[in-house]
Amino acid sequence: MRRQLSIVTFLAISLATACSSSDESSTTEPASATSTAPPATTAPPPTTAPRPTTVPATTPATTAPPETTAPLETAAPTTDAPIDPALAADMELARTALLTIDDFPAGWVEEPADDDEDTGAEPFQEDFDACLVGDDGELVGDLLEGRDVGTGDFTAPDGVTSVTHEVLLADDDEMAIAAMLEVATEDAPPCLADAMQRFFAQEIVADPTAPEGLTIGEITVDRRPSSLGDDVVVEYLVRIPIDVDGESGTFFFDVFYFRQGRALSQLQLQSFDAPFDPDGVGFLGSEVLERIALIG
Repeated sequence: MRRQLSIVTFLAISLATACSSSDESSTTEPASATSTAPPATTAPPPTTAPRPTTVPATTPATTAPPETTAPLETAAPTTDAPIDPALAADMELARTALLTIDDFPAGWVEEPADDDEDTGAEPFQEDFDACLVGDDGELVGDLLEGRDVGTGDFTAPDGVTSVTHEVLLADDDEMAIAAMLEVATEDAPPCLADAMQRFFAQEIVADPTAPEGLTIGEITVDRRPSSLGDDVVVEYLVRIPIDVDGESGTFFFDVFYFRQGRALSQLQLQSFDAPFDPDGVGFLGSEVLERIALIG
């Protein structure tokens, strides 16, 4: 069981990484279990040292420099680059709609997302985009990159089952609807499966830290039915068969996309050996819809 848990943990981090790069903030597809970090707000340090601001020692201190002497330059002080006030306000509003640990049964814990981890998910994102809109195409979701806020990983007492949640605000309802329809296109599931298959082969199985003997079976992505429209709810169930030296199992990744007004949300449910068990947290989907309706 311990070995199985380590494999699941490794795959959970890897899969969440890939999917996070393609949520509503890039509107391509399920995501990271980890939330996407907001854009950096700290300006980079100067690339050259400031020139001296004192008069050279060979010049008498009481003697003014000749009028023809050019003024000595000083480097501008390093300051935090200002974030767009409207974006900052939207991100703070989005944060009010996030799930919290108080929404889960006793025994669940929240583990902070590691925003500084080098996840290497860019190849996954590029493959998915190219499959969906071509090499030169651009998704509406690309315009939403960097706007989302997210939770850490809410993990059940079994140490395997987990939930993550992200929220962002588009410019307007039309932009949010367009992002949802990109996720809902019939080409999205096969493109997602192909991109994941390639990602796991190139970035995960080949990773020197991967469990020895790890192989990935055929990844499938199925659209699950919803009574609501494509511009309100889209759900995918991802199945990733794995095998490690004859020990096999299936990793499940259940991903919901929600929209209310201009608010977009992604709810990700991760489990192993069986689809996510909603007992005790079956309210999550309706709860997310209610919360984003308040801000959308």
